[in-house]
Formats: sequence, structure tokens, C-alpha cells
Amino acid sequence: MPIVRTRIFPTASAFVAGLLIACLPWTAVQAQLPFDPSAIDQLTPEQRQRALETLGSGSSSGGAVASPDGSFRDKKLSTQTGTGENPDVRNATSGGNSNSGRNAYGNGSSRQRLQDCRPLSRSQTSNGRRADRSDGADRSDLTDGDGYPLTAETESEFSANGRRLPDCPPGTAYRNGQKGPQLPVEYGDSEDLPLRPFGQDLFIAGATTFAPATDIPVPADYVVGPGDSVRVQLFGSENGNYSLLVGRDGQINFPKLGPIAVAGQRFENVRQLLSERVSRELIGVQSSISLGELRSVRVFLLGDVRQPGSYTVSSLATITNLLFVGGGITEVGSLRKVQLKRNGRLLQTLDLYSLLLRGDSTGDLRLQPGDVVFVPPVGARVSVGGAVKRPAIYELDGEQTLGAIVQLAGGLLATVNTSTAQIERYEGNRRSIRQIELSKAADLSLPVRDGDFLRVGPVATAIDDKVRVIGYVKYPGPYQWSRGYDLRSLLGTAQIKSSDARSEAYLPLGLIERTNPATGVRGWISFNVSTAVDPASAAIPLERDDRIVILTREDIAFLDSKEVRAVASGNAKTASDCEALKLIADVANSERAARFLKAYTAENTRENKLMTRVDVDHERCPDLFRAAPRALQYLLEESTAVYGEVRRPGIYPIARGTPLNTLIDAAGGLSNESDSANVEFVSYDAALKNGKSSYQTLNVSDAATLALSVNPGDLFNFKPLYLGQEVGTARVMGEFRFPGSYGILRGERLSQLMKRAGGVTQNAYPYGAVFTRVAARDAERESYRRAASDLQEAMVTAVTSGALGKDASNSAQFLGTVIARLQNADAVGRVVIEADPAILEARPEIDPLIEPGDLLVVPKRPISVTVIGQVLNPGSLAFAPGAKLKDYIERAGGYSQASDDGRVFVILPNGTAKKFRNSFWNYQTQDIPPGSVIVVPRDAAPFNLVAFSERLFGLLSNLAISAAALATISRN
Repeated sequence: MPIVRTRIFPTASAFVAGLLIACLPWTAVQAQLPFDPSAIDQLTPEQRQRALETLGSGSSSGGAVASPDGSFRDKKLSTQTGTGENPDVRNATSGGNSNSGRNAYGNGSSRQRLQDCRPLSRSQTSNGRRADRSDGADRSDLTDGDGYPLTAETESEFSANGRRLPDCPPGTAYRNGQKGPQLPVEYGDSEDLPLRPFGQDLFIAGATTFAPATDIPVPADYVVGPGDSVRVQLFGSENGNYSLLVGRDGQINFPKLGPIAVAGQRFENVRQLLSERVSRELIGVQSSISLGELRSVRVFLLGDVRQPGSYTVSSLATITNLLFVGGGITEVGSLRKVQLKRNGRLLQTLDLYSLLLRGDSTGDLRLQPGDVVFVPPVGARVSVGGAVKRPAIYELDGEQTLGAIVQLAGGLLATVNTSTAQIERYEGNRRSIRQIELSKAADLSLPVRDGDFLRVGPVATAIDDKVRVIGYVKYPGPYQWSRGYDLRSLLGTAQIKSSDARSEAYLPLGLIERTNPATGVRGWISFNVSTAVDPASAAIPLERDDRIVILTREDIAFLDSKEVRAVASGNAKTASDCEALKLIADVANSERAARFLKAYTAENTRENKLMTRVDVDHERCPDLFRAAPRALQYLLEESTAVYGEVRRPGIYPIARGTPLNTLIDAAGGLSNESDSANVEFVSYDAALKNGKSSYQTLNVSDAATLALSVNPGDLFNFKPLYLGQEVGTARVMGEFRFPGSYGILRGERLSQLMKRAGGVTQNAYPYGAVFTRVAARDAERESYRRAASDLQEAMVTAVTSGALGKDASNSAQFLGTVIARLQNADAVGRVVIEADPAILEARPEIDPLIEPGDLLVVPKRPISVTVIGQVLNPGSLAFAPGAKLKDYIERAGGYSQASDDGRVFVILPNGTAKKFRNSFWNYQTQDIPPGSVIVVPRDAAPFNLVAFSERLFGLLSNLAISAAALATISRN
């Protein structure tokens, strides 16, 4: 059965105002009302019927009108429903008023629709606390009535036009989660979670969900009345199906039997009556009697409800059905004294708490035409918050003691602290608070008053009498503490992990974080882990709330990482999100930053990078320092520097009095080349005592020295033994008896290396030996790179200035080729030396020292002289004793047209280069030894700048010498 509602206002003034605002025809209707609207529940059935007919006839454009059977029908809504509404719940447009979207208070604009409000849950509060729209909080989630975000401009536009912000009922939130109005102070101050009146959530879903069902079985005690339909099925000698409507006269017209009066009788009596008439008057016919469509009844919902008014509901509807249809009870309405009035008399008082708490629905009576459901204002209320099962605001109805209130709230939670319960109460013009003990019967029998707030505190979440262990243990976490509990017992239970291939335990130092009872400040205490777990050592007692930290090698390595070094020195480019590094950075920016650097300044085996700006890796931060960030600072201050010839140099945090042998073992032990009798040691304690630091030399092979107590801040440098052996080898190739690679000693000379190689053979040509060195190769490579860059700049200058003349394109192409050769040239690193054993023996001062990477190539005696460059037939020519430069050039065809005969030079076999000038006034007749290379350069006429041409030909000479050396090496 559809449910149709006509709005009735709770007071006479509101009723008249609502009718005037709705539309003009309602003014005449109001004047014709034959009763006082404020006393509608005192009307007789005849007066109530007249009122309904009057209200119905006042519609000129399709409002709510009386149907022929006396019930309300909505002409406009009988064929369609409002958008988004359930067909079973239709909002009547009173008197044709189009503004059917008014809010629960009847005065909202079309932009303020009630359906935009939704219940306020605890999850919609900020940090579990109430918030009000006027408290200056972020209003970005506000929307206007059409659902658009309410910006600052929109909000000001609302105010400028006199339109209020969305006005939701108490305990609800506007669309997008805006909080509803703040509860009164007596229901909990701002430090409490928001409390709602108990039972209000029952009406959250609204009428669309809780409309009464019409297809349920009709009870036997149902009273049949006008508008009901009686279904009759006849079978036997005569068959037939009839749907008989009960008319206004209370009769049904039964075919062949005539009118039968059924109104006012229970359905069970009607069924028996009809069955007897059929069996008595219709021979051989049996019947089945049931009810069809039920009549609708017009009832009133008044008082403190969200949508008061007149409703047409199913004849099976109960009090709670009508409350659901009307949107529920408001925050100030009573859930415990819902009144059902019939014919001006109070028929039933429904206590919804009985339904909600005990499931008792005996008081939920069915409604009859003209019934009035009236919700009076709420009575005395008490708030209960905290560690109870149902924290809420409870209405009192006979509950007088504190124990009864606790029972209303469902009892206490297991987490309750019965000794911290409080009652806040208004006494006169002040507010008082009283401490109570819920475990005492005397306190539970204390009387309660209206406005009391019972706050039941939970047990503190912090665990008392515990210690915690973190780090490299099998079972980290909290452990029970009691007086006399010691560190050995704790670590025996937590079980330190064994070192494996992935991670290693660091046993020289463990940490205890402990609270100073005098100051309340947490600080660190160090201990030796190996000693702490040793049964023969003294037990270390633990205190309440101690936190024990077991470190790993990875944690210790982080102390000497580039991130920590950069932050400690103030040279980190960016701040890290690692809290431990942030704490270090704070101290590094202070005047005492040097205390972190004392361990780094002793490093003498690696390049000190503290003065370099370093990008800190934000992702790198060991888990232990995330859990205990302040431990990093303490470990740095308690560290000892160990550098030099140990297997794991670095900085190591230690406990005071740690033996030196334990520190050496922590650093991986001495390397094979460590000089145990020459270890440099700087005592930090002695430096503090004397005001200056000084070096001491230790002999760590002595047992007494290994037992030396080491303290944080000490510095150790383990020097290497002087072995006199170079790291690396030198090679000899070519005409040696035993060519190959040889390890060398410091101070070894070339002649000694040649003797170790068995000396040169009879075919050796020491004058043509090629000696290369790594350092010379690097310098040569750098000179080529620099020369190519300089030549390129010079070429650009020459081209742009016109210095190259008309043939600039050819000259530029030639220079580009030279630059490309310089950029791609193989550096040889040849050094001109004397390699003749006899000469080296006679003149030891020219005998060079050997370095790792040196190469000596002694070729066979050559039989040719090579002529390259600008000659007609360049190539190798047979050596002719006594032949001069001119002879070899003529044998090569002579100079070409592009040659520069004034710049001819010869690369001698030992790598030196000499320039020959062939002119009639300066004629040179130097001999050309075998293995020489004669170079005839190109004419430098296009390069008329003398300095430019000299630089160019010098570069070509160097390239030619390198090429000659490579040729000799490749042949051998």
C-alpha cells in the first residue's frame, strides 16, 4: 500500500505560517478549518474526517484529496514519484506547492535538500574528536545544495544572498562528509569522542528502507473495515473467484448471497461467517476465504520528529513503521515515551529502548484510522563515554543509579580501569567532577542526575614492567621484567643470531637505552655482548623499560659510509629522510661537530673525502637506526678508529676498557704485511688530560700490549712492513735470452733487469731499443688531447682571419685530418734511454730505475732505412754504409712538388729526431744508421704564420716517432 504524507506542523503558529508560505489557496483552506490544529489529537472521528476532507479539497492543482472510500489519495503522485524516492514513500505536495524539497524544519531553500544530509559517524570526525563548521576548520569538503564543492566564493555568495549554509539535522553530516552541529557541553567536552543519543541510528536509513510490508500474512485478529478486499474462491458443484470490496456501509456484495455486513469484525470471524453462509445456502459448494488488498488508514505523526504530518499508511502499519516513514525522532525527541493516542485518549506508551535492548515489540501496536503518534520532548539524559560497550547519550526512564546507567551502556569493557571513572555534573552555576570506583557497590548505587556525564577510562595501553630487545636476535620484542632480571637472562631468551654469509653479529658492543630516574631523560649505556652472555662474568641488571640493541656488521659499516661522513662533516648536499642522519646533521651544524670527526681524521690509507660535497642516499638507512635513530650519534661518539694493515679498516664503537685484541679481532685481524712492532696509537683520554695529542708506538705482538684497555676516541694506525718489493711487474721483449714479465724490487735498475733476462743475444740492436713507461704514456695521451684542442682553435682563428689565403679549403681539410689523427693516436709513452749493456756498465748514472708497467723491446739489427712523406716513391731502402740523406732521398725518387726540403728530419733508431738542412751554404753530411726513418714533410706555404707552421710540424714529428716505436714493438 502506498504511503502518502501531508505535512502538519507541530504548533499552531508553525502550522499557519507553513500554510501561508506554501501557496495562496491554502489561506482559504486554513480559514475553513473546523478545529484548532494544535489540538488535533482531541478531535472526534467525525471532526477528524471533516478536517481531512477540508485539507484535501484545498488543492487546486493536484494535492492530497479524499478518495471515495474516505482515505487520502494524491492526485499528482498517484502516477509518478519524486526523483530518487521509493514508490512506497511519496512526499505529498501540499496544496500544489512545488517546493517539496524543504528540510525537516520546513524553511529550507531549494538548494538545501534534506536528502543531502547523512548521519555523522565517528569516522567522520578529525582524530576522533568532534568538529563544528564554525570552528575554522578546513571547509573544502562542503558542498552546496546541488552537490558542487562549496568554495570561499560560493560560501560568500550564500551569505550575500541571505541563504544559509546547508542546515542538516543534529547528528548528521552534509554531503561529502561535513560534520554536523556540535553536541551540547553536558554530553561530553571537546576531548571526548562524539556521543550520539542512543537509538538515533535506528532511523538513519529513513523511510525508503523501513516502509511497512503489504504482502505479509494477515493476523487472525485483524479487524476488517471499509476499503479492505475479501477474496473468495468457490469450488465443488460451482466454481468461481471473487474479489469483494468492503464498502463504506461495511458490507460486501456476495454473488447469489446478497449483502453481508463484515466491517468491525475480526477477519477470523468474517471467514467463519462466509464459510457457513456458502455451505448452507449453496448446495455442494465449498469456499476458501482470504484477504486481498488492504485498506489504507490516515494517521498523524506529531511532536519531535523529523517530518511531522499526516500520513496514509497500510492498515498493518505499526507505531515504529510510522516513525520510520516520518524520518525518525529528532535529537530532542523522546525514544522512551512515544505515545499512541486514539479518540483523544492515551492508548499506549512505547519505549523504544525495550525494542532496541531486549527485542520486545509488544508495545508496537497497529495503527487505526485517525490515530495520533506523538513524540514528546526528551526527558532527563545521561552521557556515558569511554570503556563501555555502548558509549552514547541515554534517556532516563526509571533508571536512578549509576549501576543502572552502566547496564544501559551494555556493561564495562575488559579494558576498563574502574578506578579512573568520573562523573561530571552541573551543580547550580558551576560544573563539578567526582572520582568514583566502579568496582565498589556503594559507588554503583550513587544517584544520577539529568546532564551527568559518566566518563569511564580504559587501562593505559603502555605495558608496565617490561624490557624490549631489538636488532640481531631471533626473537625481538618486549619481555616481562621483574626486579633482579638481568641482561644474560634476557639475551638467553631472545637468542642472538649466529653470523652467516648474509649478516654478521657485532659482539664488541651492545647498547642499553635507559631512563634516568632523576631527569626522566633517555640515555645509552654500552656493554660488551660477549662478556654479557658469559656465565663467568658478572650479571648486568636491567631496569624497567630498558631497550637493548644488538648490532650487526652492516650497522657498524654504516658509521663509516659516505652518507654519515658527509653529514657529520656538514658536507651533505641534501638532507636525508633518515631520522638518525638528521640528528647527526643538527649536531654537525653546531660548534662541537668535531667530536664526530675525530675518528675520521686519523685515516691515512684512503683519500679523505670529507671536504667534498656528497649527495646523500635517501633510501639507505639501516632498519636499526630507523627504530633507534639516536643510537647513531652515540655510536659515533663511542667509536675507535682502526686504519692501515688490518683486514677491515674503519671505525668501531666499543665499550670502555675493551682489550686491544678484541678491537683487532673486530677489524678482521692483522694483514700479512702488517708491522706488528710499529703500530701508531693516539690515546683520546690522554689528549683530554694533557690538552694535546701525541703518538705512541705499540708492539702488538706482545701479550701485555694486546691486553691494553682501549677506550672510545682512540686512534690506531697499523703500518705495513717495509718489504722493498714493488707491486707490479716489468716486461722485456725482443732479443733477450729469457724474455717475459719479471717482478721487480724497489731500486732495481734497467741493467739488472736485463741481466735477469739473460742479457741480449748476438743479433740484438740496443741502439734501436724501445723503452715505454705508463706515466709517460699518460702524459703523451694528455699532450695529444691538448694539442688537438689548441690546433682546432688555431685553425678556426686562421680561417676566420683569412690567414690561410685562397687555398683555405684545402688547408682546413689538411688541418682537420691532423686533428683527427691527434685525437685517435695511440699513445706509446716512449722514453729515450741507453740500452747498451756495456755503456750502462761504464756509466751507471744513466742506468734508469725500473717501475711497474715498464716495457723494454730490443729489436734485431735492421738492414734498411725508411723514407716517408713527400717523396715520389716512399718506402724502405737497403742500408748502405756511408750513404747520406741526399742519397736515400734520391733513391726514393726525390722530392715531390709539395715537399718542404728545408724541414727534412730523421728519426734515429733510439727514438731521437734530428733536422737536416740541405743547402749549398749549410750542407750536412751526417751518417744515417740502419733502422732510421727519414721524414720529408709537406710544404708549409699555405700556413704563412711561422709559429703556426712550427707547431704543426712539431706535432707531425711526435706522431711519426710514436708510429716508429709501435712498428718496432709490433715486430717483436
